Amino acid sequence: MNIIIAKKANWTFIVLFIGLFFCATPLVAQRVKADFTGIHYFWALEEELSKDQLPDSLAWKQLFDAPFYSFYTKWGQERFMKRMIMTAFMPSKQKSRDSLIQEGKWSKEVLNHLLKARTEKKSIIIWVNELSQRDLFEEAKEKASIFLPKSALSQKIRPTIGFGLFHPQSNASDSAIVMDLLSVDRESLIEVLGHEIHHFYTYAFRKKINLSKQHEAYPLLNTIFQLQLEGVADLINVDRFLAYPENSNTFLYDMYSNHYNNPSKNLEQVDILLKAITDTPSLMKRNALLIRDLMPLGAHPHGYYMAKTILQVNGKKAIINVLKNPFDFLRLYNKTAKKMKDRFYFGEKSMQLFTELEKKYTKD
Repeated sequence: MNIIIAKKANWTFIVLFIGLFFCATPLVAQRVKADFTGIHYFWALEEELSKDQLPDSLAWKQLFDAPFYSFYTKWGQERFMKRMIMTAFMPSKQKSRDSLIQEGKWSKEVLNHLLKARTEKKSIIIWVNELSQRDLFEEAKEKASIFLPKSALSQKIRPTIGFGLFHPQSNASDSAIVMDLLSVDRESLIEVLGHEIHHFYTYAFRKKINLSKQHEAYPLLNTIFQLQLEGVADLINVDRFLAYPENSNTFLYDMYSNHYNNPSKNLEQVDILLKAITDTPSLMKRNALLIRDLMPLGAHPHGYYMAKTILQVNGKKAIINVLKNPFDFLRLYNKTAKKMKDRFYFGEKSMQLFTELEKKYTKD
């Protein structure tokens, strides 16, 4: 997952970036404006549902065809999104709404987010009108370029940038970026978008996982890729989030900051599980899943910890030099951490396993 932090109207969310992405139609360079149609259709639904009326199928289709929402429907989330929107705004759903909020799970975060969107409706409409006049891609590209090679910035194709309202998340693929507008404020928007644009540019040249998602080793490979992918992109925007804990979503902020500030506990367990795989290869499936779970929030906090370690000692050029290969990222982190007294580093067997995985399961 990928995490981005943002604040609007004294309400901050960690925007989780899940490490699985989807395709959408790209925009060519001359089209500079982002897509806000999802927000317009969202308000139409909100008004109807607030009257305890069920929108017709066309209204839902218009919403889910908008770039922001279609990104998630391709992820199989249409049913969940429809249920949450109805539960948030229909008066007759109050009992169900209160029950889900009391449970304190992800549904709580989504429902509170939707309810806050209604509270902030007027300011959001004004902000959309302002943003629609700006070339947000070019503004955010400058932020992303800090940790990109100059050659990567030469491509002419732009991603679709779709805004919507649903949950505290943003995501990116090799052709699309989607952002929840309530999850960012005027100060953080460009940094958050820069994080996603960094993903967009690196898709073109970084190594790829060369095995199916059903393969027993896939969770481990994906976690390794996430550490580098999200760790480096978090350098663009997470400093701002960590500087304002009082304005953050408490649950998500605590999870991120606790793992970032205390990374060794989980990393040491990961090292033990990796060594076990080298000794007993049949443990791959089991341990790969355990390792994935030990790197929460899509490996953002631990990846950021590694990226910050590399940056502090070796500088931005070193970060850029390992963007293509997540295994080079791990090797550079380990080499750097060994020189420091207070940093975790992987053991020899784990590093050997990384090399084997790279040779066997990746491609350029």
